Amino acid sequence: MTVSANKLPMETVKNAFAGFKKVKLEVLSISEVKGGFTGAAKFMLEFNNRKFFLKAADEKLQPVDAFLIESEAKIYSLLGKWKLTGVIFPKYEEFINVDDLRILVLEFLGDASWGGPWNEETIEFLDQGLNKLHTTKLDEDEKQELIALATEIRSHIGEKPKQDTKEAKEEKKRIFLETWNESLSGFMDSKGEVYFKGESDLPKRIMEEAEDKGPEVQKTLIMHDLNFANIGFTSKQVYFVDPIFVTMGDPLFDRTVVGVNILQQLQASITPELKKLIVNKFFQSKPILARLIGYYVISSHKQLDESQAAWQKFHQECAVIALEIFNEI
Repeated sequence: MTVSANKLPMETVKNAFAGFKKVKLEVLSISEVKGGFTGAAKFMLEFNNRKFFLKAADEKLQPVDAFLIESEAKIYSLLGKWKLTGVIFPKYEEFINVDDLRILVLEFLGDASWGGPWNEETIEFLDQGLNKLHTTKLDEDEKQELIALATEIRSHIGEKPKQDTKEAKEEKKRIFLETWNESLSGFMDSKGEVYFKGESDLPKRIMEEAEDKGPEVQKTLIMHDLNFANIGFTSKQVYFVDPIFVTMGDPLFDRTVVGVNILQQLQASITPELKKLIVNKFFQSKPILARLIGYYVISSHKQLDESQAAWQKFHQECAVIALEIFNEI
C-alpha cells in the first residue's frame, strides 16, 4: 500500500473517488503530488482521459485540514458562480464527503509552472489575472456570503479579528519600535542582529505612511494571500490556486504582497527593466507597503521556535525588499 507523506493511503482516496463516481478501480490511475504548504494529501488522478487534482484529508486524523478542504470547496463553488473557475482558477469538479474523508477535486493543471518564471510576459499575465479578479462584480448578498465564510475560516484556524482600537494601534507601534536599534540605525532580527540599516527617521516615516488612510477604497474580491506557491503560468495565462483566504479588500494589497514576493524570488538576478515593470505594476500604494513592512519586521524580530526558522527568514528577506522599495518610491 502506498502512503503519502501525511500517512493518508492513496488507495483510500482512490476507493472513495471510485465509489463516488460508481466506477471500477481498474479505470483509475493515481499518483502523489508533492509540494505546497498544506498538510493535506495531494494526488493526481486519471480517469476517462482526464486528469484531476485531488486534495484530501481524514477528518478524524487531520480535522483542521479537513475543515480547510471543505471550506475551499465552498469558495470554489462561489468562484464558479462568479464565472472565475476555468478562467483564472482551475475548474472546480466536486467535493467528496465520504465517511471521514474530505476530498476536493479540481482540474489538474499539468502544464503549469508554479511561482514563475518571472519575465515581462508572465508579469503581464499576472496583471491581467489580477484585473479580472479585482473587477469581478458581486452583489451585496454575495459579498456578505463571502465575508461570513472568510470570517468562519479565520476563526477556525485561530486567527484573531483585527483590533482597530486606539490601544491596539499604540501597542502595535510599541512592538514595531522595539525592532529598531537606535544606536545602529537599523532593524533587528530575533537575535538582536541588525539586518537593514536606514536613516534615523525611517521608523517614523514608515509609521506616518502606514497611518495615511487616503481616499476611501472600493473593496473588491481579493486573494489576500498571494505567494509563489499559488500562482501558476501556462503558455497563455495565469492561474490562482489555494483561494482559502479569498475575501473582500483593497485590491492594491494583493498587488503589493505579490510584488514583494516576486522581488524576493528574483533578488540579484533581476534586470533594471524588469524591476521597473514590477514596481510600476505592483507598488501603487505606499501606505499599504508601509503596513506590510510593519508586519514583516515584527515577524522577523519575534522569538520563534526552530520549526519557524525558514518562515522567519523569508519574512526577513521580504522586509529588506519592502524597505528598499519604500526608500525608492
